[in-house]
Amino acid sequence: MVPPGQEPPEPTHPVFDDSQSEEKIVDNTVLNEEEGKITTLLLDLLKPYNGSFRTVNMDRFYNGPLASISMLQKGILCRGTVLTSRRFTPTSSRFTDKDTKKCPRGSFRMAAAVKEHMSIVGWNDGCGVHMISTADGTEIGTVTRQIKAVSKVISAPKVVKRYNDGVCKG
Repeated sequence: MVPPGQEPPEPTHPVFDDSQSEEKIVDNTVLNEEEGKITTLLLDLLKPYNGSFRTVNMDRFYNGPLASISMLQKGILCRGTVLTSRRFTPTSSRFTDKDTKKCPRGSFRMAAAVKEHMSIVGWNDGCGVHMISTADGTEIGTVTRQIKAVSKVISAPKVVKRYNDGVCKG
């Protein structure tokens, strides 16, 4: 997280590199063709908010490590779900179908890219939920879930509750 009034980090590449493909440069960040188009569109849409350090909640189509870093460089924070197949998304935070069956509901895995002010979370909510945030740290909280017609409180990274609150409140 970058507190209001402070400079965003200098452009860097995330520490989670696991592929090579056609690439282009957007604000000193290497993007493949698909991610480049999405990130360029996103940055265009968010131009009026540059430097405001507002938090944007996004779904997995728009969100990813490179988009998050590009937004942070423009002074915009983000949180949201993320496709685990996006470049630079660490495999250590992923929950596969097999993992969700053997791990209890509420289990989570986290990865942090400290230099990029980014946390990536995998959380078991009966199925894998994967999130990325430059607005939240790695704090743990609770959420209420309906499990077989019974409300239960289970542990979850705070980014999950904040994302759900932001999406539901609009």
